Parts: sequence; structure tokens; C-alpha cells
Amino acid sequence: MKILTLYVHKATKQKILDKISRFEQIKGCYMTRIEGYFEGIGSNPFESKRDLVVGYTPRLKLDIMIETDNIDYLLKKILSCTSCAEGKGIWTIQDLDKWGKL
Repeated sequence: MKILTLYVHKATKQKILDKISRFEQIKGCYMTRIEGYFEGIGSNPFESKRDLVVGYTPRLKLDIMIETDNIDYLLKKILSCTSCAEGKGIWTIQDLDKWGKL
């Protein structure tokens, strides 16, 4: 099992959720609102003009649980969606050794 974590600009939320909701292989998805601060205002590729005025970049952290065999396919689909996340975030993949229901 793997966890795909996306850190994306808040403006991409609905497009990404629409994209990943089509995958039956996803075991769960958890979303957290976060604020991103960046040294050197004006050079952050995730910033919009609104972010420059407000002083921070509103972001979301999405943790997606998925079987190891399906991770490459899901990541490819997300990265190929130019309207979803292109230039609007970063991603990581972690191993999930154990998990269960409470």
C-alpha cells in the first residue's frame, strides 16, 4: 500500500477531486487545508496575483491511499491533467506498512 501526497494550490481542489473520484482503486483520500509561505515573494511558481496581495499561498494537502500496483497509473493520470495541477503543486509517495480500521 502507498500514500500519494499532493500539495496543491487551493484553486485546483475541485478539478483534482473530480479527476481522482473516477478511480475505484483509491482506498481513501484525506484533505487538509494548509497555508504555504515562501521566502522571496514573487518567485514562487504556485502564487497567484491574489496570493501576492494577501501574503500567503492557500494550499491543500491531499493524502491518497492506493495499492502499490496502481500508484504509477494514478500519478500519470493526475500529472497529465494540465488543468488540474500543472505548475500548481508538488507530490510525494510514501510506503504504508500497516493500516487498519478503528
